[in-house]
Amino acid sequence: MINLIRSGPKMLVLSSDYVKDTKDYIENVLGGVELHSSEEAFPMGMEDITEKADEKSTFVLVTCTVKEMVTMADCDHVFIVNQEPYELLTNFFNDGKKDLIKNTRPSPRMIIMKTLGNVEKVMNCIADDYNGSIESRAKIFERHSTGCVILFTQSSVNRPVSYSETMEKAVYIDMDYPSLSRQLRINNLKYLNTGLNYEDWFELTIKIYDSYGHYDLHYKRLLYIMEKLELGLILGESWGTDVATVFYSVGVYKLRFFTFLDPKEIKEILLGLEFIDRETRVVDYDLYHKRRKVHWDILRTKEIKKKENVAMVYRNRILKRLKEHEIEKLMEMEEEIRDSRKYPI
Repeated sequence: MINLIRSGPKMLVLSSDYVKDTKDYIENVLGGVELHSSEEAFPMGMEDITEKADEKSTFVLVTCTVKEMVTMADCDHVFIVNQEPYELLTNFFNDGKKDLIKNTRPSPRMIIMKTLGNVEKVMNCIADDYNGSIESRAKIFERHSTGCVILFTQSSVNRPVSYSETMEKAVYIDMDYPSLSRQLRINNLKYLNTGLNYEDWFELTIKIYDSYGHYDLHYKRLLYIMEKLELGLILGESWGTDVATVFYSVGVYKLRFFTFLDPKEIKEILLGLEFIDRETRVVDYDLYHKRRKVHWDILRTKEIKKKENVAMVYRNRILKRLKEHEIEKLMEMEEEIRDSRKYPI
């Protein structure tokens, strides 16, 4: 449920004696979008171009000559192409355009890593583990032509992360991307705990109850929000029963998970999900910490006392943390839940 690593866009530097023909081919055949031209009043920097790409994209830097270190200012044109570098080069060859390329070289692969707490401590730990160096983010891509650059952010990595959301310092590691990425994913909890100074995580239990019996819909919606808000790591799940009255027990679906968030924060989110509007409560999400129930009334204030009003406050906070397309997906799920209430199981 906590994703700490994502890859960034790739970069490819092409030198050509036929810059205009190369530009036309990239734009008209490969579908490249030009981000920068040397004819512009000022060159575009990393802050600008990485705002426009994700890990499926390749930045193509076209220049007359390839130097050992190439800056944006050295390039005649910068494009973004929705292809992998090997696909892009394959198209040049298959389309009989290989003569347009005089020389080529890649740039360091970009890895974006989410950290919490003491980011400097995490950087030092990673640099020590992989014989890396901590360098200025602004110049790191100009200093290296191989290896990997790790950029650090405290934003969610479940969506594209812009360059401006990353820290001023980065770590350079002279290691191939597949090996480094695999090692970082294996050790991602180690680095998360390093930043948090190995503070204890909370082990919590969520019990889902729906009087209409559509547990799958509430489970899917809850996992969606847990993933988008990066709430924790699921340890296990199972069916169970709770005693509602002396003579009546009800079925519940239970999730056990680890989180570095305070149980009160988790309860705020769960209460915000119980209602889809002020009049419609669609599910019970009961939260337990050390076998003790975390009651919703700890969220009351002097101004807001009714449960539905408190829930709306936290529902609105959830929506503010989501992207527009994520809200649309949530609304689709909630419309399905609303329809399911017409047909109890």
